[in-house]
Amino acid sequence: MRLRYTDEKEEVRSLQLSEEEVILGRSEGAQVFINDPRVSRNHAAIRYWGGDYVLKDLHSNNGTLVNGRTVNVTALSPADRIVIGGTELIVEDENQPQKGTGTVMAEVGSEFDRGKGYSTIMRQFVDEASQEQKERRRQTNPPGEANEEDDNTET
Repeated sequence: MRLRYTDEKEEVRSLQLSEEEVILGRSEGAQVFINDPRVSRNHAAIRYWGGDYVLKDLHSNNGTLVNGRTVNVTALSPADRIVIGGTELIVEDENQPQKGTGTVMAEVGSEFDRGKGYSTIMRQFVDEASQEQKERRRQTNPPGEANEEDDNTET
């Protein structure tokens, strides 16, 4: 897996994750340097552990978000979005090609050609994204921990 983010010079950066620990923060020694006063010197770390890449907040002052949720420790999955200060880092699977805008537009055009309407296509996108989010939650929540969707289930 790798991290993709935009640095303070507005340049897109990519960092291949390995078994070496990666420090994210404002320290000049951090592998992912984030020049933002809201970011601690050693804000968070990513380490390969037990077959997963695990992100750990290093007792930062302003916290670390993964997919919009504040985390202390969590396993990372492709498409996860890490937010530290004002910087968003995206976890990517280098073995899975990312769809570009042209590819997505071609897929939408193909759906239109098959007679589907805009609302139907958008509903499919939303449904697919929801399913992916639920699957990521299942993978990152320990057994027995309540999921958000568990709270809304009628019995």
